[in-house]
Amino acid sequence: MLAFLATQDRGPQLAGVMITGLVLSLIVITARFYTRLVIVRVTGVDDWFALISFVFLIVAFSLLGSSIIYGLGRHAANLEMERTIYAMKLVWMAFQFTPTAEATGKISVAFLLMRITTSKKLKWFFYILIGINIGINIGMMFSILMTCWPVRMLWDPRVQGHCNIFQRNVMTYFQGGSAAITDLILAIAPIPLLWNVKTSKKTKWLLCGLLSIGLFTAGAGFTRIGFSYQTYSAETQMDPTWGLMDFIIWKCVELSLSVIVGCLPTLRPLFDGRSWTRIGYTGASNSKKHSGGASPNGSGLSSSKEKMQIHKSNEIQMQWSERSLSGSRDGTSTHMTSTVHGPEQV
Repeated sequence: MLAFLATQDRGPQLAGVMITGLVLSLIVITARFYTRLVIVRVTGVDDWFALISFVFLIVAFSLLGSSIIYGLGRHAANLEMERTIYAMKLVWMAFQFTPTAEATGKISVAFLLMRITTSKKLKWFFYILIGINIGINIGMMFSILMTCWPVRMLWDPRVQGHCNIFQRNVMTYFQGGSAAITDLILAIAPIPLLWNVKTSKKTKWLLCGLLSIGLFTAGAGFTRIGFSYQTYSAETQMDPTWGLMDFIIWKCVELSLSVIVGCLPTLRPLFDGRSWTRIGYTGASNSKKHSGGASPNGSGLSSSKEKMQIHKSNEIQMQWSERSLSGSRDGTSTHMTSTVHGPEQV
């Protein structure tokens, strides 16, 4: 039995989850900023909050990765006391960064949805949602620090002091539940918002589908709540490097999905041929047009005229993007921008 326990190691499982999440997050965040800076040429508050979320994700995952080196994922009975203590210290340090990564990811999605709607009531609703999110996650960070006194008791059982386990348990469930409900709201909210936009049903269904992928994030959040008991169970107290693993793994899944899902809706211009035309790339099939040759319909459209049309289209694109960022003051947008360009540049 002891030999079997000695061979058990869930560290590689956690490492695989984190590496996959980091790689996919890096791909989508890079694609997002390429789309914003090169194709759309306009960035918004939502983009920078997504970047902040990704940075805090890297910090948290780096700390957890270092903890694996010291024994996280293995049974504490098979580790030296000092290694167990240092591994758990790194885990609790990572828990100080995960609320910020989680909150900024949700804030990014909320600001993204505010770019779609012109309703002042809905914008205020999202602002309130952002405020609640910030407040709860700040409370969670202080709750972790104030659970035990001295704080070192969180990871070092040799230290004498006092821990308010009940306070930590209540805050863990409250923060986890509020995060999952927020993800659920942000996943469902795009449906009524986009249904009133004047565009094709295909585009509506596509964007609603992309934004509603947030349901997977909510699902990961609710699953994580189911493992929250591990933060205070007797098994975790006796075997901390092993007992917390399910909670940590699902926390990492939730954080990764919050970054990935929040970026996917912004990548649509990356796959739109018209967007590539606006930045001057049309491919070999259109090289004749740019060299002054005849167009396929025989109209003989000159290179200068086509460039003017592309420039004009780009100006309209920029105008709509700027309105999306600041919102129209009178609560309305022009028919042309909402019909042609609006939902494509979310």
